[in-house]
Amino acid sequence: MGARGPKPEGQKNAMHVLPPPKPTARPNPPHGMTARARNLFKRIVAGHPEGTFDPEAVVLLRGFCDAEDVHNTASKMLAKEGAVVEMVVGFMKQDVDGYREPLMKPMKNPWFGVKKDSLGSMCTTSRHLKQRGVNTDSRKKPAATSGRKMFKG
Repeated sequence: MGARGPKPEGQKNAMHVLPPPKPTARPNPPHGMTARARNLFKRIVAGHPEGTFDPEAVVLLRGFCDAEDVHNTASKMLAKEGAVVEMVVGFMKQDVDGYREPLMKPMKNPWFGVKKDSLGSMCTTSRHLKQRGVNTDSRKKPAATSGRKMFKG
């Protein structure tokens, strides 16, 4: 008998083990993804044999595709706005008309943080996907070979 009394008969030696999730043949992109993320999802899934993606891998792949989309957006915004932007850091004293002029200061573009965070998410999810046999580099088409061997042998 334990500190809380005896265990019920049916639970004395029972272990509650869930069966492993069954892989799906070719998962479709989950709802709520952008067009770019959906296309990347489809390309990665197409690059793997059927049965590779269990439900956890689908969730991880969605996270990877969403992070890649955010990374792409941040890269475009940095190219458009530049590395340094003028930011409001405060306001001047009020003049006679009640107008307060903002104090501007050149600062690092906030998109750098977004880009860095999304890259970190991509690296983490990519590592977890590789542990499940999913290669995120399959989004790239294989390079065409010239047909000649580099090494003789």
